[in-house]
Amino acid sequence: FRALADTAGAIYPFWSPDCKSIAFFADRKLKRVDLADGIVRVLCEAPVGRGGSWGSKGTIVFAPSSGGGLSIVSDAGGVPSPITTSATLGESHRAPQMLPDGQRFLYYVQNSPTNGVYAFDPSTKQSRLVLRSLAEALFIEPGFLVFARDENLMLQPFDLQRLELTGSARPIAAGAHYSKQRAFINAGISARGLLIYQLVIQPTRSKLAWMGRKGERTPIPVEPIAIRDVARLSKDAHRVALTVVGSRDEESVMMVDLERGIKTSLGDPTTTFTYSVLWAPGEQGIIGAEFRDGKQSFVNFPIGGGVGTRLMEGESGFEYEGSSITPDGKTLIFTQTPMRDKSGDIMIRIQTRTRARPACLGGLRFWRICGMIVGLLQGGRRWKWLSVRAGIPRSSEN
Repeated sequence: FRALADTAGAIYPFWSPDCKSIAFFADRKLKRVDLADGIVRVLCEAPVGRGGSWGSKGTIVFAPSSGGGLSIVSDAGGVPSPITTSATLGESHRAPQMLPDGQRFLYYVQNSPTNGVYAFDPSTKQSRLVLRSLAEALFIEPGFLVFARDENLMLQPFDLQRLELTGSARPIAAGAHYSKQRAFINAGISARGLLIYQLVIQPTRSKLAWMGRKGERTPIPVEPIAIRDVARLSKDAHRVALTVVGSRDEESVMMVDLERGIKTSLGDPTTTFTYSVLWAPGEQGIIGAEFRDGKQSFVNFPIGGGVGTRLMEGESGFEYEGSSITPDGKTLIFTQTPMRDKSGDIMIRIQTRTRARPACLGGLRFWRICGMIVGLLQGGRRWKWLSVRAGIPRSSEN
């Protein structure tokens, strides 16, 4: 192994057809590094890269954002051109894979009524569904697709001329990991047929504990839990609301009774992603950001179980994350982040209004809530503090 200089933060790397260069995403750009000289070059902008593929005709097809269609650019760099069009701002085209002719390609469509692997033909500018699935498919020469089904990797013949599967699928590996959140399979196959893949990994589980003012910890008699984010303690300190994660990056809402050690899952079990939990006013419900049909909504799930109440439906093409509810229970503070560039705004929604309004704008990175005041880190060590009522930010050093 050898480290490649100037590739810090690289994600979703992929080879050139001659295996002499590697393209990757870093610093909100698509870049390439030539292994002979180690020089890194910027090819184009890619705010939130979600995979790419280098074709034999000197072009790269790639996903510049986590929402929207794919683009294509010369492997020498330049201005990219859109090549696929998403049906909505929230629909995501990602994980492209060039086919041997260097023009047609496969890609994955997420947040669509028909999620799955599609094939695009630039001669007709049309896409067609190849396979309904929860993650991408890998093309293997001379004509096979490898894809995930349940706990297995499957292999099935693929007709390159007609761009469709033929014959029957058969399992080639068991217990393979893939992410339902990113729709990627952690696997690769060489030209000689050597398969490498990651086994299913169980998420790290954490023990809950009380911490005293002097830092001493007292374990809580509850089985370890795979917690995604923070634990939200109820006002009476008898219960905690959590976002828990599954082995394929699924996220769901859970309430834990700290006195009896009872764990209760809330929400619709068929929904893959529900996260960012908050206690609702009165603490008879837990508010979570639920992702369904390509849109996110804030839903109040009753702690006794049952169907949740939708509080606010988000716009397509945005991600939402709740942060706090003001002490009077009337104002929800949350972030609204465009999927195209992941640079979000703080928003507030007052109970008596039907629409949310911006609290302030610009480049949100990290933030915390305290009563009626919001703090956000703009960069470096500079904080801005914002009164929810006034909506006027002011700066201070920290």
